[in-house]
Amino acid sequence: MGHFALPYISMRIAALLLLCSTLAFPQAAKTPATPPTKKPSAGPTKPGMSYFCNQDLGYCFDFPLSWKMLGQVYEGYGAVVAPQQAGDQATWANVTVAAVEIPTEEGKNPPTVEDLVTTLVGKMAQQTEAMETARRSEEILAGRSAQLIEVRYNENSQRWNETIVAMDGGDGMFYTIVYKALAADAPKYQKQVEEILKSFRIKE
Repeated sequence: MGHFALPYISMRIAALLLLCSTLAFPQAAKTPATPPTKKPSAGPTKPGMSYFCNQDLGYCFDFPLSWKMLGQVYEGYGAVVAPQQAGDQATWANVTVAAVEIPTEEGKNPPTVEDLVTTLVGKMAQQTEAMETARRSEEILAGRSAQLIEVRYNENSQRWNETIVAMDGGDGMFYTIVYKALAADAPKYQKQVEEILKSFRIKE
């Protein structure tokens, strides 16, 4: 899937997730998790949707048939989907779904989803301008408690909206769903993004 020029944010989020696993929490695993004993159901959960599954990491999600699978990121830990849009693909609204494995260090408390979100947002603030938090709330993702944070910032002379939903899947595995779009475009795809969030599923 390396034939597409992935949107810049997807690559940056992948890099931030990698930093979270290797810098913020030392001794993170660099190989995929052990394949789950029970795999998430394959196939879309609703008609008119396509789907993507990473069976090794134990997650699946649906996305509209009209959207494109742009490629995989974070060394196969994540995938990027986007609606077809005009203009430079680097400015397309897109959704990145990823897993990150952060085993607990011996003698330390296990990292929490709040740790992950705080680290991500802190590093984003260092890389962007005029960042502000528009919303932070507790949500439910795949039947589990999740953290949602929506931020706005300037990057490459443009104003962006980015929503990060992060969930602790247990056993040191975290899942993130990131929706990024130009501020003017963000509302246009919100309902479709909500359908992606509702469809996200993991191994039991």
